[in-house]
Amino acid sequence: METLFDPIHSAVIEAEFLLEIAALLETHPNRAKATTVLDTLGERCGSGDDPARAKAYREGADSLCRDGEIEVDEGAAVSMGNDGGAYVQAWLWVSDERAGLAKEEG
Repeated sequence: METLFDPIHSAVIEAEFLLEIAALLETHPNRAKATTVLDTLGERCGSGDDPARAKAYREGADSLCRDGEIEVDEGAAVSMGNDGGAYVQAWLWVSDERAGLAKEEG
């Protein structure tokens, strides 16, 4: 059977791994290119400047989770806001029915 799409979780990179990549880029000999990549990582993945703060937001998001419906991974991306909060990456379960897809039989 052919897969209609690849699961998104295979494309997710944990925050700790991104911090390792950032540390390596800081010593890269092409400073201009490394700075561009670091800026892009920061924009797409949250600041990463304060891992303890990001962890606190992840833990705070746990109170919003419902097992099997909304879940937050340990290394979920955190996008810091400038208004006293942050967005935390989460998994949201969507049933076939809610997606308007018929159940496969057999």
